[in-house]
Amino acid sequence: MPLKDFAGKTFVAFIDISGFKKKLQKDKEEAIKTLSLFFNEGYKVLNHNKDVSGLFISDCGILYANKKDDNNQTKLKKLLNVIKEININLIKKDIILTTNIAYGDFIYKNKIELGNLEKNLMTGNAYVEAYLDSSKMKKVTHCRIVDNPIFTDFDITKLHGYIIEKEDTYYYYYWQCKDQTDLTDFKEKFNSINNEDSKFKRLQDFTKKRIVL
Repeated sequence: MPLKDFAGKTFVAFIDISGFKKKLQKDKEEAIKTLSLFFNEGYKVLNHNKDVSGLFISDCGILYANKKDDNNQTKLKKLLNVIKEININLIKKDIILTTNIAYGDFIYKNKIELGNLEKNLMTGNAYVEAYLDSSKMKKVTHCRIVDNPIFTDFDITKLHGYIIEKEDTYYYYYWQCKDQTDLTDFKEKFNSINNEDSKFKRLQDFTKKRIVL
């Protein structure tokens, strides 16, 4: 079923598969399998979370809260819930995602036809900010939220049930952690591994062990 047109202010997430280009160069068949799992798990999660819409293109996904009547806190919570579920489902399959979120105007128009050209239009500063921030992201497995004036309306770090901390000019949502004590332990071990030269596989295993009981 095609996505409905959307135009308004909302939270938009840009997610991508960490290490995909290296995997593609090393093992094309394994890379294709990874893409299939990424698409399948993404659409499976969205299928039972109707208040979040999304598209998956190559090794990337664009997700957005689609209910205009929801307040900003509710929009963010619904989007974070989907991001957490997709991350957990995929890390169990040894696939690491990195996520960047921004708030602002977002437009999606389905099937614009221009002569012999048919395409979907997706634009808005929220999408652009999330996409551009992804190129600066250095912490694989993490979910980063770009700061925005709306966070003066509600304290994002105090959303009940969500572990979110501000670091520098960004907020990080730690979907891997259940409470503040757990976060302290996670950050200490993550930073230790992240400083190593050959870190990807160790970060993958470390994250997987935290969420697979």
